Amino acid sequence: MQMLAILKNIWRNLPLRGRTALYRTLGWSGIPYVLGYAAGYRDCFDARNFAGELVHLHDEYRAADAEIRTRLEARIAEVLDALVLPNGVKKTTYPMRHAYAISAFLEVTEFSSGQSIRVLDVPSSTGISSLTTLQLLRDRFRIDRYVLGDLAHRINWDRDRQCIFDEEGNLLQVKTGSRFFSIYQGHASGDVFPPLAKIWLYPIHRKAARLVRRYTPDPNKSMQAVPLVHPEVERMMVDGVIAVERMNVFEQGQENFDLVLSFNLLQRNYFPASEIQHGLDALASRLHEGGYLITGNTESFAIMRKKGNVLVEVQRKGTF
Repeated sequence: MQMLAILKNIWRNLPLRGRTALYRTLGWSGIPYVLGYAAGYRDCFDARNFAGELVHLHDEYRAADAEIRTRLEARIAEVLDALVLPNGVKKTTYPMRHAYAISAFLEVTEFSSGQSIRVLDVPSSTGISSLTTLQLLRDRFRIDRYVLGDLAHRINWDRDRQCIFDEEGNLLQVKTGSRFFSIYQGHASGDVFPPLAKIWLYPIHRKAARLVRRYTPDPNKSMQAVPLVHPEVERMMVDGVIAVERMNVFEQGQENFDLVLSFNLLQRNYFPASEIQHGLDALASRLHEGGYLITGNTESFAIMRKKGNVLVEVQRKGTF
């Protein structure tokens, strides 16, 4: 931990230009990742961002007026940004993260106005961005089905021991006083996390291994399910507007859709190129012939169409 403190001070004293240059020249060493991790440690892993806080935040959101809800949105986003799943993917979400790409899709699509379409959004995170996407698509098409797919729509909170598990029983977080410890680090499978980063973070991984051995799911403990979907999405689920399903981007699907959206996942900071291609192939299996697949993030996107069982790129903006 002393080494992390030293690295943190070095990182904080670097100007933005220096940080960018360091990433470009020393990325292979893992040092930029470790510096970033150390610099954000105090704020990210404050007990206020422990995932169990979502229960209270969601309750407050439902009872709040519009102004207070805006502030609560920011708090919910902070808590989710600190939640890292076993594959290294964060539960970070961005309102309107699809808007740029959807606007481009509406300009190039060959679907006719008023056509009935089925939409899959995977991974959907909390689904807050999907609400905007749904409205944009409804202005042009009739939405027969809108499915939010994700590996984790909820987590389990052991209140007695103050720890968080996923639905498979994997330990994710342990709260200790004014802080909590995250078992996993974000982007641990991507190109920003080279093998040397694991060596630098050996003390963190060693502590994580000890906690995993110590905290296992106990059937005698009272577990509280903590929903990860946004309260507005929960309301629309009750109304039957949106369906939520547990699914893996990398697995073949049985149900077919006309439009599949997959944002902030199949990108190099999360997975190597071979895994990204595997994910694209799996998503293509969920498309009808002539259906569209859109991938990307808030700044960049790629629009592809399934023709002859092959994905053909229609438009691309930026890289991801």
